[in-house]
Amino acid sequence: MGPGSYGGVGAYGGPASGQWHVPPPAGAAYAFPTSPRPEASGGFLTGDAWHGPPLATWGQRVGAWFMDALAAYAPMALLLAVAAGSADAIGGAALILVLLAIGWPIGYLVLQIAGEGRSGQSPGKRAVGIRVVRASDGRCIGAGQAFGRRLMHFIDWLPSWLIVVPLGLLWPLWHNKRQTWADMVLGTVVVTVR
Repeated sequence: MGPGSYGGVGAYGGPASGQWHVPPPAGAAYAFPTSPRPEASGGFLTGDAWHGPPLATWGQRVGAWFMDALAAYAPMALLLAVAAGSADAIGGAALILVLLAIGWPIGYLVLQIAGEGRSGQSPGKRAVGIRVVRASDGRCIGAGQAFGRRLMHFIDWLPSWLIVVPLGLLWPLWHNKRQTWADMVLGTVVVTVR
């Protein structure tokens, strides 16, 4: 096989034209294919069937969410507790602690969006070995779509008429591609990487 042919090497050692490459994370059990482009053959998503890496379980998704929530809100709670205890003694320091407590979850949210956009993983997703990708081609979703996905999660929290449970968050339990409603709207899936 010569340069530019199927399985060959393109310019500067990169994939040949018509191929794509997503390097697998260290220790990954599944590596995305480097050729041919999945969209040329219908993509990872053909009708309702998923042909990519194993989909993340609902438990993995909940575990990642819990880890991210703990990392975002435990420091906030600690800072607020310290500020409440020191409010009488040192007023200015307490105000600084309250401002840090408010800023911490916002900063962590920015970190999550940037991570999910760049690698498909927030710190919690990285810890449990899952990542969010585009269902059409298995690539990272980018910061814009990661931000949109965060915003769209509000539909997952909407309760149904008969029960006071956010059905969108439970939807992956019975959906064939294990997608929340936000995932379905944005065309994303959450897959395992180890």
